[in-house]
Amino acid sequence: VTWYPVHNPRQTGRLNAIWANWQSMMDLSFVQPVRLLREYFGPRIAFMFAWHGAYCKTLIPLVVAAIVQVVLVWASRDIFGSDLFHSNQVLGFSLVTVVWAKISENLWSREQNFFMELWNIQPNAAIMGSVRPRFRGVPAPSPVDANIMVEQVPKQTVMMKQLITAFITVIFCIMVGCCIFGWMLMFDGKMGLASSLMLSIEIKIFEILFQNLATQMTEYENHKYDSDFHDSLLWKLFLFSFVNNYSAFFFMTIRNAWRGCLDECLEVSRNQVTLTLIVLGICSVLQMLADQFMVVMNLWWEKRQLKKTGENVPTRFVVEEQAKYAKVTEAVEVQNMQVLVVALGYVFLFGGVSAAVVPYSLVVFAIQLRAFAIMLCTCAQRPFPHQSFGIGNWQFCIRFLMSVGAMYAGFMFVAYGSAFRGSSVRAKMTGMLLFGLFVLVVWEFINLVFPSDDKDRILMIQRRGYVQRRLLSRVGAKGLESSKAEALKTHNVGQREAFMKGDWSSIQPLAAMPPGPLTPVQMESTRKSNMST
Repeated sequence: VTWYPVHNPRQTGRLNAIWANWQSMMDLSFVQPVRLLREYFGPRIAFMFAWHGAYCKTLIPLVVAAIVQVVLVWASRDIFGSDLFHSNQVLGFSLVTVVWAKISENLWSREQNFFMELWNIQPNAAIMGSVRPRFRGVPAPSPVDANIMVEQVPKQTVMMKQLITAFITVIFCIMVGCCIFGWMLMFDGKMGLASSLMLSIEIKIFEILFQNLATQMTEYENHKYDSDFHDSLLWKLFLFSFVNNYSAFFFMTIRNAWRGCLDECLEVSRNQVTLTLIVLGICSVLQMLADQFMVVMNLWWEKRQLKKTGENVPTRFVVEEQAKYAKVTEAVEVQNMQVLVVALGYVFLFGGVSAAVVPYSLVVFAIQLRAFAIMLCTCAQRPFPHQSFGIGNWQFCIRFLMSVGAMYAGFMFVAYGSAFRGSSVRAKMTGMLLFGLFVLVVWEFINLVFPSDDKDRILMIQRRGYVQRRLLSRVGAKGLESSKAEALKTHNVGQREAFMKGDWSSIQPLAAMPPGPLTPVQMESTRKSNMST
């Protein structure tokens, strides 16, 4: 026996027509039906697609800048025989990426804060979500109300399990880092397409293994609420993805700078970053499409097996067909965001090394957006809605990548830039520190020009506060309480008694229920209309 929310064919048909289709790939506005997604899938998925569309839009101007950079380097080197743009490429485009990253983050923060206020999601409220069915605890007094017994787990047990899973995660990351370092030594001086394919295969194998391991470890932690399970899985996968996807290029650039191999080795690193991102992007998209293909194949195979028996194949109802669809679990949602954040991390970290990663990242974003949208509406069971503070902890992951990208840009500037060739280690450390301070000043200036808060959100807060004050001044607190009590008395008492007795036939539909008392707003509008007549 299985249970799941059933899709509404009318709603999914509407989403398929305006959003979840491959024809929308040509729509470069990347406008997402956020309100429809929130009503149908819940706030978490709505915020996820809103962030996805926002970064697709902000990547477009960066793609234009990257194409200009690539053309200038090619023209100066191959046509004019000059190495001016090529030698300054690391610093120039790194600054462009740093500025773009901060502007994009602030623009998304504006949109996120606006929707949180529109949907009345308070940042300081405690959103725990529903209790997970797999949670196992022992009855104990509730920390909120000691008169109530609720299932809990001792804090010592929770901490011990989290320490064990954290230790396993760190060990796995170290093991993967050692394997990638071995790859670098194996292909030392022989970097090319074969090494990129080998690295990409290694990354994908470790990724698949750890995704299954991380899900099992998070289940072992026995989280009570969905939000805790989601965040715990998120941090495990992000930490591992950071090591698995980026450590190879950190090793290469640091080792080459230490050996004094600068221009030639930088070109090799640039090619390796670009080729690896292309292969990983293709693998991620194929994996998403393969999941959709498997659902279609399973339905076809079941129908074929029934035909072999010689019996008439019964008509498969919509609800029965959806039982065969893929399940969009917490792990699937986290893995979808992980693919996007990893692609964005390539832009933050290695955009200065290879500007060509920017267009490929946009392609990954665009295809992943449509593929996941089509999957949700056509071949995946409708997920349970979950409340969320925007994109949650993914925001901290993105800020961490931005900070590491700024520090790495400073390292590349002093290690490979022509201004610090032959300088002492102290001079390079000073230059790296000054570069970091310069980035902080630039980011603060961007906060003044492009603030992370929106005037429309502030206006919405002011209007809602004004309406509440007007209502209280008109009817007073006692009037509101009496209206609420009268409404509960009129609408709920009879139905409650019928539910308690199990008299289901006497329960009336909502349309047949008598109208309740007027709300304060309705009373005020009625009074004004009577005065006007």
